[in-house]
Amino acid sequence: MKRLLINSALGSVFLIHSVSWAQNTISVNFEGGHGGDPGTAPNALVTGVAGDVAVGNWNNALGGIGTLDNLVDDTGAITGASVSWSAANSWSVNDAGAPQPGDSQNGNLMWGYLDNMHDRGPITIDNVPASFQATGYNLLVYHGTDSPGTMGFTVDDGVVAAQTLYSNQPGQWNYPLDGGNNGYIESTSTDPGYDVPSNFTRFTGLSGSSLTIQAVRGTLGDSRSRPNGFQITALAPVLDSDMDGLDDAWETAYGLDPSDDGSGDVANGPDGDPDSDN
Repeated sequence: MKRLLINSALGSVFLIHSVSWAQNTISVNFEGGHGGDPGTAPNALVTGVAGDVAVGNWNNALGGIGTLDNLVDDTGAITGASVSWSAANSWSVNDAGAPQPGDSQNGNLMWGYLDNMHDRGPITIDNVPASFQATGYNLLVYHGTDSPGTMGFTVDDGVVAAQTLYSNQPGQWNYPLDGGNNGYIESTSTDPGYDVPSNFTRFTGLSGSSLTIQAVRGTLGDSRSRPNGFQITALAPVLDSDMDGLDDAWETAYGLDPSDDGSGDVANGPDGDPDSDN
């Protein structure tokens, strides 16, 4: 990674980071279990593309207690990350309005959940890849359970202050919701009585090598916290195709060639001064 202070056409000074890795996502689906109603599937695997960040290669986590090592990212590459969890049990949505397995990969994601996690220890993710740490990453925690209410999660990556956010379960089962991205609507609310329908929470500004997801009760309705799965998405790095310390978007915005480091035309490189203002 190289760092270079440059003076923009707007007169401000900022820091450019040139990095070579691509954006990646690690996705984990809690399969669920038990069921309860005749005809419901005990488990629902996600074998294709699913999630608000619509990617494949999901890691399927079975059972109320377990550990998955060597999680893969959306390209199928082994990342070295792992996840551990311990719930009262895993469960599957009992609502007749829920999709039958196979109807939708997103439906399978939202079918199974870890039951009553607010009474248990946290979900722990270890060995977050160095590339995710370098760019920073977001965490999306999904919920779609059997009873309405507000549920929360406290996330701690050991770097920034722990964040507690809440989302609202509007009915017996809440995927998909109208609007949003492919039926997903996020929440970033800090209100334990949050009453706007949503089916996942988004945590931002994370960069730690490990993190915990601690479920907490809300104060509205059923209030039990029961996650369906999560995604960790690395933020898009600054692109610098010609490695001249000026990022591609900035060069394009000011009429410079992002593929020329100044070798072809000095104006396109870090020593350029096309408007002659020094």
